[in-house]
Amino acid sequence: MTAQMTLESESASVLELVADYARGLGYQVDRTTDPAGASIRVQLPDSRDLLDLISHIGLSAAKAGVPSDEPLCKVSFRRGNVKAEVTLALRLAEFAITASAAS
Repeated sequence: MTAQMTLESESASVLELVADYARGLGYQVDRTTDPAGASIRVQLPDSRDLLDLISHIGLSAAKAGVPSDEPLCKVSFRRGNVKAEVTLALRLAEFAITASAAS
């Protein structure tokens, strides 16, 4: 499955924090500008890190003092040779970090 994530935010700090994290995972990151505002596009040849990347959006928003539901994350993906591409638009309704029980 190939995937691409586009993150739109009014916060340059959120975009930069997420872009740095994605680059650290080895992903290609491009800056884009459209009528909706500034955004970054992350190419995800391996979608296994997608949940980590979305979680980092919440962390970045918290660090930047931005409500977690402000950034808009659009994930587009396609399986194998299938011609149709699916796009999901996501906002974090809630973001929390809690300590896990020791095992």
